[in-house]
Amino acid sequence: MYLRGITLTLLGLTATTVAGCIPGFDLSGVLSPGATGLVAGVSAKAEDVAQQVGGQDGFGGDQMNGYRQHFGSMMGFRNMGDLANENDQVRVRFHNESDEECTFHLTYAASHMGLDDQTMDVTVGPGETMDVDIPCAEMLGLGSMTEVGEIACEFDDGQMFGNEMCVPGFMNSDYECAGMFECFFGPDEDDVDGDGDTEELMATTQALHNHLGQGGMMGHGHGGMGG
Repeated sequence: MYLRGITLTLLGLTATTVAGCIPGFDLSGVLSPGATGLVAGVSAKAEDVAQQVGGQDGFGGDQMNGYRQHFGSMMGFRNMGDLANENDQVRVRFHNESDEECTFHLTYAASHMGLDDQTMDVTVGPGETMDVDIPCAEMLGLGSMTEVGEIACEFDDGQMFGNEMCVPGFMNSDYECAGMFECFFGPDEDDVDGDGDTEELMATTQALHNHLGQGGMMGHGHGGMGG
């Protein structure tokens, strides 16, 4: 389906490897102990996504270390009331701060539409911002919510940019149904990856900026401090 430059497709959920894990720490059962049925499926998916955050090879890199230790106490899908409401929407705001037209590759999971990941391509002009309303979803990301290094956005000429700094967002933590989640593409002026290059173009998400700017969930540590 095409709508104002947006392409909507469905993808099957694929098996993933755990990236950026902190040795000896396992999220299994932390988010929603005792959950059953659909709730258990959403909880397991959330655990899988959260396992990919932090560590040298995870979303956000070492600056997100400590994220997972505090995750369970900040959100969880424990009962049907914690899941996305099919009658609500989430507004996703895409900021393109580059000089080229860029297509963002949004990925989200909404249990009322099934447990498979869903994707949407959103093309935003240079220096422009675009708002897109999607069904309320439990999780949002760019490129992939479990595969670090997938393509977050790309130019018409084929130049592609990875999702390494695109920390996925979670409902009940980073946004609410009927709320907003933001995705960004532009120069890395804050050097969020710590490589000293503040002119390189980079895709990031609201979740990354929120957790870094606020010291993370429940004030966990960043920058390799381990939380």
